Amino acid sequence: MALSRLKWIFLGFLSIMVPIGLLATFRLTGVLQESPKPETITVESVDWNMSRPIDLLDPIVVAEKIENSYTDGLASVRLGIIVDHYHENDKIYGFGKDILVFAVYVNASISEGFIESMDVYFREEGNSCMVWLYRDPDWITLVNLKVTNIIDRYNAMENYVKACIKTVGLNQPKYVYMWRPVGWNLLDENDSDHELEITLELSYRYGSVYRKVVIPIVLTIYAEEPV
Repeated sequence: MALSRLKWIFLGFLSIMVPIGLLATFRLTGVLQESPKPETITVESVDWNMSRPIDLLDPIVVAEKIENSYTDGLASVRLGIIVDHYHENDKIYGFGKDILVFAVYVNASISEGFIESMDVYFREEGNSCMVWLYRDPDWITLVNLKVTNIIDRYNAMENYVKACIKTVGLNQPKYVYMWRPVGWNLLDENDSDHELEITLELSYRYGSVYRKVVIPIVLTIYAEEPV
């Protein structure tokens, strides 16, 4: 009985290891190709800044738009930010801290091929800020996109990523659009500068063309010293 059991264990081990070994061999000999990496094109950042207001009881309306874009004759990609308002010590959305509320939007189209994925990252060094993404579907617009992952608030990632939105294109689309409100909480005591980099990474394919376009916008808030 012991020998028979040992035989079946050995055969089960082979059934696992042989396919793994064959896959490794196929990759080494070129029978199976690794998934190609896209050609990455990074656009120069567009910057926006404001001085940090203090001792305000009511929110101040900013109402400014910042855009950055890329086009290559095949694809046209635009990342935009609409800065709405700044509220000091906001108890509703700011958790008692200062907050800059803005909307991020992406508008992209391709004449041939399809858009594969679209991700947006929010990065700031240090731990003196928090980024959170509105979840209410009435405030969000997605066209030809499916969200695969959202991380924000206290679940920061590596490389100072405070939040991210990851999506894939639905049915190999030639056009995608996203609109989503964002809250940028400043957690210090009005004594630090803040710099938030918002980066779009959009990948598309057409035949042998496989590209990732990286488009950044940098928002800076300078500390305002009390008089």
